[in-house]
Amino acid sequence: MVKWLGVVLILLVGSVTSVSAQKKDPTRPPVNVEPSLALAEVADIQLTQIIYSDVKKLAIINGTPLREGNTIAGFTVSEILPNKVNLNRSGERITLNVFQPLTELKSGAEQ
Repeated sequence: MVKWLGVVLILLVGSVTSVSAQKKDPTRPPVNVEPSLALAEVADIQLTQIIYSDVKKLAIINGTPLREGNTIAGFTVSEILPNKVNLNRSGERITLNVFQPLTELKSGAEQ
């Protein structure tokens, strides 16, 4: 009886873990949002690619190629780095990352 209870418990925990893992798309670049920004505002801003070299810095956001100083959805591209893009609007700042930090991946896998 105890053995079956253990099996059922393991299956239950496994199914809850897989459901929570499906809620967050691991392929979508994470967005760091300052608390004053509404999440709905930045949910439609998606960084898909960064082209970065000594000669050229270009970010593809929502399918639009942008350089530093260009605007999208009311935000100005303030800085393009090899793995992230900083956007500003009226003193508010968001960072779009190409890769999710390893610490977030580990904590997400444990949930």
